[in-house]
Amino acid sequence: MKSKKLPTMIVILSLILINCSISISQTQNENIDLQEKEILETRLIPISENKNADNLLKAFKEWENVMIENSIHDYVSNNDCENFEKMMVLYANGKYPMHSNSQKVIEVDFNQDKIIDYIVSYTLSNCVRGSGWSDDFIFIQSTENGELIIRKDLTMDFKKKYAEFLKNNFEIEIKKEDNYIETKGVEFISFENNEIFGKINIAEFSYKYEKKGNFIYNFKTNEFLANNNEF
Repeated sequence: MKSKKLPTMIVILSLILINCSISISQTQNENIDLQEKEILETRLIPISENKNADNLLKAFKEWENVMIENSIHDYVSNNDCENFEKMMVLYANGKYPMHSNSQKVIEVDFNQDKIIDYIVSYTLSNCVRGSGWSDDFIFIQSTENGELIIRKDLTMDFKKKYAEFLKNNFEIEIKKEDNYIETKGVEFISFENNEIFGKINIAEFSYKYEKKGNFIYNFKTNEFLANNNEF
C-alpha cells in the first residue's frame, strides 16, 4: 500500500506560515525589549523616590533661598506664594512671582570620583493664578562625608553651552542676566561615561518655530553636542 504525500504547494505554504509566525514573535519580543530599555534609561525620578531624598530636599531648600535672595525667576517662598493679595502687589510692580511644587532628580558623577552627584530638575508655577510656567535645574555635588553642595558654576557652564547652541543653530537669543541664564525645555534622561544624555523641546511662544531633538553633554570636556537630524 502506497503512503499518501502532501502536495508540494501545501508543504511550501506551511513553511511560509511557520516562518511568518516566528518573525512576528521575534518582532514583538524586540519591541518589548526596546520598551524596557527606554524605561530603564529614563532615570529622572521624583526626589521623594531617591534613597537620599531627605538630604536632596534640604539642598533644594537652600537653593530656594538663593533664588529668593537673588530674585531668580522672581522666586518666592511657599508661604508667600499662597498669599494671593501679596503676590498681586508684586505682579502690579512688574514681578511675576514663581514657586516650585515639583522636583525630580537624576544621579550623575560630575568629577569622576565615583561618588554620586545629582541634577535636580524643577517646575516653576506662577503664584498669580495665571497660565505662565517654566522649568529649570541645578547641579548638586556630593562630598566624601555625604555633604551636598550646590554647583551653580557647573550649571552655568552647561547653560552657556546650551545658549551657544541655540544661537549658532537657530539664531535664538535666550534671556541672560548676571546670575541666571534661561534654559527651558531641557530634560535629562541618563548618564554614562562622563556624559549626560537628554532631550530638548523648544516650543516657546516668542520663538517662531518649535524644535525638538536629543543632546549629549560631556562634563569632562565641557562640550555640548546635539543630534541635528532631529531638529
